[in-house]
Amino acid sequence: MAIVAADVVKGLLGAVATSAGVNPFLRWLLDSAIFPGLLKDWLFPMPAEDLFRVLESRITALVDKRVEVAVGAAAFERVKADLQGLGAAFADYANVVDLDERRYRLAVLLVQADISAASVEAVPDRYLYLLTDALVVIAVAHTAALLHQVQQHPERYENQIALDTAAIRYSELAGRLRDRFLWYRMGQIAGGVGEVMEKEIDRRPSATGEKKIVSFSAYDDMALWWMSPNKYRTEFLGGLETGWVQAIGMEPAYFEKKQEAAARVVAYGDEQKQKVYDWWGEHLTNHTQELLKLVDWKGRESGRKPRDRTVVRAWPLGRVVEPDASATALDRIDLFLAQQMDTFSVSGPRYVQTYRVPGEPRVGTQSNLFYRADTYDTAVASIYFAARGDLRRAGDLADGLCIALEHDPIGGGRIVAATHATALLDRAEGYATSIFPADGATRDVGNACWAGIALTRMYAATRQYRYLHHAISIARWVYTEHASKDAWQGYTGGEDAWGQKRAWRSVEHNVDAFALFTNLYRLTSEERWVAAAQRAQRLVKACHVPEGYYVTGTGVGDVLNAGVVPADVQTWTALAGLNPAGNASSLRFLLDRLSTTTAGFAGFKFALAGEGVQNEVTAGAAMALHLMGGDLRDGAEPYFDSLVRQQLEAPGTVGAGLVATPGAEAKTGEGLGWSYFNWPHAASSAWTGLALLARDDARANPYSPVR
Repeated sequence: MAIVAADVVKGLLGAVATSAGVNPFLRWLLDSAIFPGLLKDWLFPMPAEDLFRVLESRITALVDKRVEVAVGAAAFERVKADLQGLGAAFADYANVVDLDERRYRLAVLLVQADISAASVEAVPDRYLYLLTDALVVIAVAHTAALLHQVQQHPERYENQIALDTAAIRYSELAGRLRDRFLWYRMGQIAGGVGEVMEKEIDRRPSATGEKKIVSFSAYDDMALWWMSPNKYRTEFLGGLETGWVQAIGMEPAYFEKKQEAAARVVAYGDEQKQKVYDWWGEHLTNHTQELLKLVDWKGRESGRKPRDRTVVRAWPLGRVVEPDASATALDRIDLFLAQQMDTFSVSGPRYVQTYRVPGEPRVGTQSNLFYRADTYDTAVASIYFAARGDLRRAGDLADGLCIALEHDPIGGGRIVAATHATALLDRAEGYATSIFPADGATRDVGNACWAGIALTRMYAATRQYRYLHHAISIARWVYTEHASKDAWQGYTGGEDAWGQKRAWRSVEHNVDAFALFTNLYRLTSEERWVAAAQRAQRLVKACHVPEGYYVTGTGVGDVLNAGVVPADVQTWTALAGLNPAGNASSLRFLLDRLSTTTAGFAGFKFALAGEGVQNEVTAGAAMALHLMGGDLRDGAEPYFDSLVRQQLEAPGTVGAGLVATPGAEAKTGEGLGWSYFNWPHAASSAWTGLALLARDDARANPYSPVR
């Protein structure tokens, strides 16, 4: 049985197709593969051709597709009901002659279309491709109705604005859905990170020692996705083996095969990504891109354009922006952080996207950062917006932290290190907080305390109890679960992705805990927070070595981890006022041993064993040196200058915000092991903004106690 949308196309679209001055694109669309051979007559009178008969089988196939097998009967019925309701609304609209009644019916139609689009958004990532054909029907019918209004009343430009908005909206919706599915699809290939597994399949003695044969494999867990969304694991390396190699020692043949395996994984990922693009192009995005031909906006050829050949996004990733020349450095940071907030959602609780990675999701290590949203970056951005007086944006990010706490799969004051920027809550996991692989599931004390610091500052600014409540819940988790009992006290590192406690202690984490507990004492006057802060302070002082600087923390027990010396522990201790006696010596050590240059820009390495300027620690250092005063304040100026110049001159800049490093990569070094890349970066931008503000107002220091 066909849905009533067939009657819609019989009337409304036929009318638009033959109206005087019809847009050439719509005539092409109606003659295309979507709606072949449509309509030669105007709506009033109704066309002679029986369009229901022409479209019956196609509409039936779109709506009665057995998507309920994949998305579940309830989800399917909801989507199907929305489509049927949309069809009914279109049919009513097409059959009404009275102009006032038509205006009322159109309002109903637009609401119904919104409901239908929202229902498609609610489908889990893995099933989205099954609804592409249905979404084409919604998009075409909706825009056709608005085009009809434009043709009926060309003198009223608000009709054109409504058409523009709808066409862009469906193009952006198609892009979001495709990108969600693409990311999910890439996550099914080799674990989403290019994982290659190896297995020893034979071993035997030889005259030159034991030899072995190693086989390499990689799996695709959704190899037949276009046939079914169910998982069908397929091994795609085709039995790649080394042949006989030495069982012990370095064997070139072994490493050559391993590299070949890794290269094949990348090639397979690229091939599968193209299949996704081709599918979505055929079934949806090519059509929604064509809808953009209906749009009339100023500067069309030089302004907003489709991203990567198929879609327009709310904020296209990788787009270069050029703020007006009158924009200040802080204006540029405001713009960048606002865009990072608004990439996937433009209002309400959300996280800030950590990096603006150019290009598209892909298999490999750096692709893990494409849709990453860090708790730490979100907290620092919230503090920055509050310092700028933008409490709406600061509040949206603080609300995002609250949502992440409230929906944490374990709970009890825990908050994950990183979520998906695309969705704070994971529908597939019962609307628990989304967790970004691979290290986003850690719940460490430092990230948690930064969230708590942001929430205490929002409470101080707004007196909304929700923020204080969640800051206290974080503090309780830190104090009750991770307080160390030995002589140095302090707090241990938190929990790994499997809930196992980390026994080591970090100076950085304990500085963060000190600041959180100090804020809570200021806000509640409860003495327990003084004792909690003193416990963190004791550990930090124990990590200040006789040479005058801080090491990163401890191993298991009261043994210093003296081999790792980060920059931030030299500066954050000073900013927190935790150990005034050690401030000057640690900042001089910073200037003497951690300063460096990259691509002609001055800055600081992340750690003594690191490489390359890292702008987040550079901004924190500039702030600490300036607030310290004296000759150290003069030492801050070259770094402020470097940060401001990088907004416009650094490789990789987008004209707003700060790249994480002006070089290709800034390495944290041995003992830490991660890198920062030459992409615009939320934390580096927010810290730079706070450092610039602190030159005039020390309260912009995120470690300064609340008032």
